[in-house]
Amino acid sequence: MSNHTTQYPPRNHAAQIAHHKADFEACSATAHECRKWASIYLEAAYVYEYAASHALNQLAAT
Repeated sequence: MSNHTTQYPPRNHAAQIAHHKADFEACSATAHECRKWASIYLEAAYVYEYAASHALNQLAAT
């Protein structure tokens, strides 16, 4: 879950850049975390699909 709070950026240009940089870094970290977990879930789905396919083949062979 993101820690981002909705705030208007400061009027000072340097402060605006820092504000947007912080937003970008938080968003990037969140996206990285999402990709990591998606990869884990996809790997688990592959393992379960393989196991189910193997079990069905075993049943068909009997």
